[in-house]
Amino acid sequence: MNHHKSRGLEESTAHRSTSNWQSRMVSWLMSDGLKVQEVPQGPATWCVLVENAVGHKVTVTQALDRADSVIVAGGCTFDPQSLDQLPESEREAFLWDLRLFLVQLGLDFVGVQRPLQQVTVSLPVYCEGLTHREFAGAVRRTFLGVFAVLGVVARRLGTPGPLREIDTTRVN
Repeated sequence: MNHHKSRGLEESTAHRSTSNWQSRMVSWLMSDGLKVQEVPQGPATWCVLVENAVGHKVTVTQALDRADSVIVAGGCTFDPQSLDQLPESEREAFLWDLRLFLVQLGLDFVGVQRPLQQVTVSLPVYCEGLTHREFAGAVRRTFLGVFAVLGVVARRLGTPGPLREIDTTRVN
């Protein structure tokens, strides 16, 4: 019986902790002048859409099974034929250069493949001992990562074409 009480207390404490982290992170984002909007959670404990002054967006999401961390994610889409602008012999090298560039930035990523349609960059942020400065840096690095992908693709392939927001609320 004590085991059940203990487990219930742990779950209650975890929920309070999650709620505290969410409100703390939202407060930090707003104090940095960013627009914050809560979005439907999907398979997450909570998720907010964060928009900077120029309209770029990332999400901050806490997965259901990760009370100790959040994921900051953002991304962009491209015309699936965009790589066709490169000679066949250069396409794989370009993708490897882009992958290594994102690794150098310290970002996780998906979608750097053929065809190049959608690239999502993300950064896990662990809550224990987290400061406003560290969290703001992770959000900024994710914004810059999306911008870097756009810049590298535009520089190498020409204008990346019309971009649309991608749903990063599903990144775990």
